[in-house]
Amino acid sequence: TGYRNLVPGSLRISTADGRSLENDVHFTSNPATGTITILSDAGVDAGSEILTTFQYAPLYKSGLLGGEEANLVFDGMHLFVQDDPLEVNAEESGWVGGTDIPFEVRVASTGPGRIAQPFDYEVRFHAENVGSSFSNGLPIPIEVVNLTQANLPIDVFTPDLNRNGVWDVNERIIFLEMIGNTLTATWELRLTDNGSRPADGDVFLLTTRKPFSGKDGFSFRTTGAATEATLATQELSDIYVVPNPYVATASFEPRNPIARTERGERRLYFANVPRQCTIRIYTLAGELVETLYHDSTLDDGKVFWDMRTRDNMNLAYGLYIFHVDSPEGSFVGKFAVIK
Repeated sequence: TGYRNLVPGSLRISTADGRSLENDVHFTSNPATGTITILSDAGVDAGSEILTTFQYAPLYKSGLLGGEEANLVFDGMHLFVQDDPLEVNAEESGWVGGTDIPFEVRVASTGPGRIAQPFDYEVRFHAENVGSSFSNGLPIPIEVVNLTQANLPIDVFTPDLNRNGVWDVNERIIFLEMIGNTLTATWELRLTDNGSRPADGDVFLLTTRKPFSGKDGFSFRTTGAATEATLATQELSDIYVVPNPYVATASFEPRNPIARTERGERRLYFANVPRQCTIRIYTLAGELVETLYHDSTLDDGKVFWDMRTRDNMNLAYGLYIFHVDSPEGSFVGKFAVIK
């Protein structure tokens, strides 16, 4: 096929008359190398035309996940990939509102598993008890929801360190979640007892930096370059001449290919011209000096001119008028040539 790393199951082969060929019956393939072998039982004569469609991985198992430029360019696209380690997003985590009780967030220090998860959470505080701590049944004025998993309420465990039967500010809030079929302690919030308590309605937001996983999928769609007529008309006034004024020479002019110490042809260019246009250059008296035709790609907005007239004479010094005519409209400008 000329492509490597074909996506398994995406390969479709048919003959010119529309007959589909079956994998391992009429042909075999090697997805890694992108090769196809038509079997003798396929009923396909040598030299026959077949139609092959497939998907392939132009970028396969790249380990360049730190924003490097070395990933391959494919289909006009160049991917810069930045993976993040699983950790607390300190810039986005904290109290929502005016509460300023000091805090610390870390991976759970007790409980089953103690495995951090790439989720975001809200810890909501209330004036009255709204639930109970897992395992010890301690009444707590706290509820925790997993924002990443559709605001799913989760269990929490708060150890009653002083055995007073109530939750105190300095007692840890440990998140407990079902990961697969296993109850797992994930994150832990610790508040510092500075003499104040979270008020009714206070919310603590915990967000995490999330690494890539096998469940992630990304789609890219490109739009072909095109001319937007209204915008193109508005931008006609951006056309200009370089250099203007032209004073004896320009830095981008080529050297004489034979005698490198001598100058080559004179040159200036018209910038920001439409994709298709005609440029006519006139003297102040209205005499036509030269006509230039431009028909190129959208990203080529320059028209170079060797400063020779339609009679193949060198352009004289003076002031000139140019007229740009295009499907989007026209523009008139001027430039000077100084000795």
